[in-house]
Amino acid sequence: MHYDSYRMDFGLEYRDSGTLTLSATCDQLEGTFSVAKGNPLIKPNYLYEGTGTIYRFPETGDVLYSLTFSSSPIEQGPCGDKEISLSLALSAKKGSPYLVGGLTAYCGKDTYHGHPARVMRMSGVLEAP
Repeated sequence: MHYDSYRMDFGLEYRDSGTLTLSATCDQLEGTFSVAKGNPLIKPNYLYEGTGTIYRFPETGDVLYSLTFSSSPIEQGPCGDKEISLSLALSAKKGSPYLVGGLTAYCGKDTYHGHPARVMRMSGVLEAP
């Protein structure tokens, strides 16, 4: 038998706390988020503002929240002097306020595809105002 050898580079999840606020008009979203500690791709205590869409799956009752955000460069980070594009995707099961998903960072303005700089898992409870 022949086996190929593969190498994988990966980053470990970091722990942080933050706040996400969502406002919807039909299926269009506006949102803000901030985190306490930050990392080389997310500024601490900075209010990110973005837009997105709600995707509803009536056959299961599930909901997907998808938003994009942008950030000025963080020169010490992996993107250097490039702007940072952040893509947020969170899903909720029918009847549950618990959201799970991730925040993906890409190097470059309005870049939401290709090789991500980092993928970060997120979870929390969505509370009504």
